Amino acid sequence: MIEVILLGSGASVPSLRRSSSGYCIKVNDETLLFEMGAGNTRQLLEAGIDYRTVDKLFISHRHPDHCSDLIPFFFAMNYTPGFKREAAFDLYGPQGFKEVFNQMTALFPWMAPKEYSLRFHEVWETEVKGKGWKLRVKPTVHGDVPAVTYRLEAEGKVVVYSGDSAYCDGLIENARNADLFVVECPYPETMELKGVHLNAQEVGKVAREAKVRRVVLTHLYPHCDEQDIVAQVRKEFNGPVEKGEDLTRFRI
Repeated sequence: MIEVILLGSGASVPSLRRSSSGYCIKVNDETLLFEMGAGNTRQLLEAGIDYRTVDKLFISHRHPDHCSDLIPFFFAMNYTPGFKREAAFDLYGPQGFKEVFNQMTALFPWMAPKEYSLRFHEVWETEVKGKGWKLRVKPTVHGDVPAVTYRLEAEGKVVVYSGDSAYCDGLIENARNADLFVVECPYPETMELKGVHLNAQEVGKVAREAKVRRVVLTHLYPHCDEQDIVAQVRKEFNGPVEKGEDLTRFRI
């Protein structure tokens, strides 16, 4: 069984309902984290996930609502009383993200590993393998910022996380026949930001063309809670669609 937990279903606008981007996938006794937006170190505790046991973290791009909580996360790894981390940690990010992380640690040297090794991996068109799972990485289009989407395959099932992306071939290809498609939907159909984000109509179009089986909408701005964006997605896609909420869990 694969379990997907939405740690943060929101975006950059502060919200009492939604934390910034963060997702957890549990597969074959491994806990994989995707994104580390503001507040997600605490969201791990809310979800009952011990941050000290996480070994792999995947970032889609360098915008702060997706990676700013790397600072408190790694700070906690060093300075939690009574805890000494020794296991290696694998951090994945798109092209150029290693320099972003290095700049973070230059400003906040206390987040640099003290007793354990940090293995950094820049990924683009790549495949990552784990214990009975593999992760396919594809670049997407997100303005002028390098960004990727992640496709997890395990136990004959497929979970895809879009990252932030405009409508593009890379996203459609990576989402092909996904059992669960966790996809950004920051705008209703009446709004658009071409070449940067998807709106509800484009989400439905991607889901239909990729032939996904189930859609969960995330990266939601407050105006997405003021309109029926699920109905808007269903104009293009006739499969199951639901709006994600913080700390909801999906099992496939």
